[in-house]
Amino acid sequence: MTAKAKKIVRVAVILALFCAFIAANIVISFNGKALHAFFKNNTVDLDSEHVRAALESSDNAVQDTAEDSMVLLKNNGALPLKGDDVKVNLFGYGATDNGFLTSGGGSGGCNAPADKKITLSRAFETEGISYNKELLAAYSAYCDYDADVNFSSECYLINPPAAFYTAELISRAKEFSDVAVIVLSRFARENAIDRAQEIPFTRQDKLGDGVSEDNTRTMLETSSEEDLMIRTVCENFGTVIVLYNAGNVMETGFLDDERIDAAMYIGQTGQSGALAIPRLLKGYKTVENEDGTKSKTEISPSGKLSDTYAYDLKAYSPTFANATGNGTNNLHYAENIYIGYRWYETADAEGFFDGVDNVYGKGYDGVVQFPFGYGLSYTDFTWEVTQNPDMSTVNETSSFTVKVRVTNNGTYAGKDVVQLYFTPPYYERGIEKAHVNLLDFAKTDILLPGESEEVTLSFSAYDMASYDDYAKSSDGISGWVLEAGTYRLKLMTDAHTSKSGTEDTVFTLSESIRYETDPDTGAEVKNRFTGDTAYAGVPIDGSTVHDEITYLTRADFEGTFPAERTDVPSDEDAVAAAKNYVYHDPDAEGAVFESKKGDLRLVLKEDGSFADIDELTGKKTVKLIYNDALLKQLNDYGSDKWTELIGQLDPKDIKRLIGQGGYNICAVESVGMPYRTFKDGPAGYNKDAIVNDGKGYWTAWPTASLIGCSWNKKTAYVFGRVQGVEGSATGENGWCAPGVNLHRSPFNSRNYEYFSEDPVISGELAKEIIKGAKRGNVYCFIKHWVASEAGSNPLNWNTWLTEQSLRELYMRPFEAAVKEKYANAIMSSFNGIGAVWAGRNGALNQEILRGEWGFRGTMVTDWYTRWYMDYTAGVCGGNDTWLDIGNAVAVIDMSDPYVAYGARRAAKNILYTWVNTYVTAKEFAEYGNDGYETRIDLRVYGTSYSYTFVFVWALIDVVALDCMAAWGVFALATRVKKRGQLKKAKGR
Repeated sequence: MTAKAKKIVRVAVILALFCAFIAANIVISFNGKALHAFFKNNTVDLDSEHVRAALESSDNAVQDTAEDSMVLLKNNGALPLKGDDVKVNLFGYGATDNGFLTSGGGSGGCNAPADKKITLSRAFETEGISYNKELLAAYSAYCDYDADVNFSSECYLINPPAAFYTAELISRAKEFSDVAVIVLSRFARENAIDRAQEIPFTRQDKLGDGVSEDNTRTMLETSSEEDLMIRTVCENFGTVIVLYNAGNVMETGFLDDERIDAAMYIGQTGQSGALAIPRLLKGYKTVENEDGTKSKTEISPSGKLSDTYAYDLKAYSPTFANATGNGTNNLHYAENIYIGYRWYETADAEGFFDGVDNVYGKGYDGVVQFPFGYGLSYTDFTWEVTQNPDMSTVNETSSFTVKVRVTNNGTYAGKDVVQLYFTPPYYERGIEKAHVNLLDFAKTDILLPGESEEVTLSFSAYDMASYDDYAKSSDGISGWVLEAGTYRLKLMTDAHTSKSGTEDTVFTLSESIRYETDPDTGAEVKNRFTGDTAYAGVPIDGSTVHDEITYLTRADFEGTFPAERTDVPSDEDAVAAAKNYVYHDPDAEGAVFESKKGDLRLVLKEDGSFADIDELTGKKTVKLIYNDALLKQLNDYGSDKWTELIGQLDPKDIKRLIGQGGYNICAVESVGMPYRTFKDGPAGYNKDAIVNDGKGYWTAWPTASLIGCSWNKKTAYVFGRVQGVEGSATGENGWCAPGVNLHRSPFNSRNYEYFSEDPVISGELAKEIIKGAKRGNVYCFIKHWVASEAGSNPLNWNTWLTEQSLRELYMRPFEAAVKEKYANAIMSSFNGIGAVWAGRNGALNQEILRGEWGFRGTMVTDWYTRWYMDYTAGVCGGNDTWLDIGNAVAVIDMSDPYVAYGARRAAKNILYTWVNTYVTAKEFAEYGNDGYETRIDLRVYGTSYSYTFVFVWALIDVVALDCMAAWGVFALATRVKKRGQLKKAKGR
């Protein structure tokens, strides 16, 4: 290398090091809050008597929730297990402590500490079922990969090959017991990079000796090692039970093998929900009586599937070909409204499966193994309709009630679920309609043999309306319509099976009912995303930017079935223009803004004086109290006091409120807003939220996909309520949950974070969770708004779908929660609706969410991506705060009236969420009583910097600077030395 080249290399290295140094400091600066939280000893106290009581209550609720949700899929009489001295062999890596899954990964993960985490083996031991420890130890020794706490991007299948199952191992297992329990597990996480995220999905990533990836099967099929294990167990044991431990639907055709006696979906169980497994297998649990004695209480599995289990998740699924964007940043919901049971039941009604004849059966029976809503019990129930709905008069505001008396007609204690569906009239080439649609559901309490309970189901005429986005109805007008024709109401045990002994309620509408305005708010309803007037100039169905795009239609299932992936848009310029569209709220025109000091304060010091910024952030400890008189006035979103209060904020205050939404509301001295925090995690406050130097943890809950199978609104309420109690006890004011995106496709690694393929279940459970949490002074960011059904965070993805499917399916859970008046916070999604990012979409956020539905409260971004989630477009389009874990100040031009209007509205929304949550909790504490104690006293936990972090950061900088300086000195000395040597050489 020449001297000149060496010099260039040296300069390049020095510049690279300097740039790396600057970049590292920028990264550290932007993520300072998170790093401080990691290094510092958080001041939250989880060791008080009140907190311990809250955590104990939560732990008991975790067990009850899991017990209420697990689904018995098959039982030939083997369950409940007989006798008190039950012994079992546990087969499969999923049975080991490392292989058994209590959670998923990513933001929805919530792992418990070792002392609280109940694995399968620990649950069996606790509940008195002996298991073959030698066999389980052999599985544990095979691999030490802990899927439950591993946060890598891979989702592995782990099970040993044939050599593992030696004659001696099987012989010793048979000596131990003739009962075998097989555990199959499937780990999934946010942003998983596995073939559940890549078309054609055919790869299984594996870990273990002698195994390798399999490019012929999906992650949702059994592996060859699992097939071998199942076959070996079936050939050698008299009683075979399968447990499915996952958050996604799996292909379970192997359960049809008559040698498998029983099977149960157990989901992902949270910290102690695994205790429900042996209890349900035995059919009883031991409870402590008031006098200190213990007794046995019978229990039976009562969960119902919240998804359809098809034999083949690929062949007959209309979502398979477009399950992900597959690297193109375009996701097409080409299946239209036909997802889950809506597809399978409608396709069956139209004869789409008539030609099916396979090993599983003919027609529908050869396609669907377990219908949506399916679940067995140890007992039998009869239903008697005690009140039919009066359908003689139906108008746009009509509401109806059905009452059913459920009687345990068997010999075992258990719960039952009453499911109410409807079938609307369908006209060929008219509005798309599913043959079967869930209306409502109700679950009984535990009924002893012979006991009865009357349950009530409710619905409205609006619940049966269809959204006509293409003006296909007889009057040629788009919007919500209840078309004329014959309707059928059905009481069913699942989406395919009517309950014997009940009769359908049939009624006929002579004229269509048109919803020109929302029946709850009175606001105008119209197309926002379809046709010539579509928002941002590009319809979300992609009709103007694709050469050809076909959506599945009931008029021609054969001809429109999405067998292949839909092509990407052809008009990239129009897509780009839509992406950059900025919403201008008409209310901003002519608005004049000025800031001035005032005397309104949200909180005060105990003596009534105003708190300064150090007191509001906890840097100085003082007693703060809520300004109740003002807060009650501000609980009215339309109060004139809001104009006065927001007027006290200067532009910097507003920019901080908008920019600093990284799991907190920042303190604002000018209005007396104290620093408040919130946490991530739909399975409880996120696993990363370790407090008190690792000495305390919040509760880890079962995942939403399991809770969805409870079909129990009471269970959902308790979940939210104890989360509220736990949050208020530990000073947490908000929670990024529940997640209500739908299980559009089984091939979604985030399905475990969401309840169901059905919007009614998702919405009803979400309503109850939000209600319970809010009564505990915790607000919920219901998420992700909206159409965010991809397992990878759909950053900059265009989501193409019909406005009908958007409104009828993907918006419906949010609508249910918003109109209940408990939801006051929402999280926008990464993806675009059509081509426009959800967070900047004014039609979505301002015209529908806040306009048509009347939502009042905060919208926060889903994380924060600086180049994509533009502040200006966001505040104009209805997004209020950015989930930025740095201490950013929003970069917006407050001299622009549209921006200023949106920014001040955002500040109001942020503060309103906090005010409304407190007032709701305070009023409930005064007038309500549900058995849970809520602390709503105002405690501000310090936000001071971690000296450890500051020291480490400084040390890194000093070392880096010293290294660069030393290099420079060395390089200079070397150069001086060489010059001296050259001079000497020339002198010679």
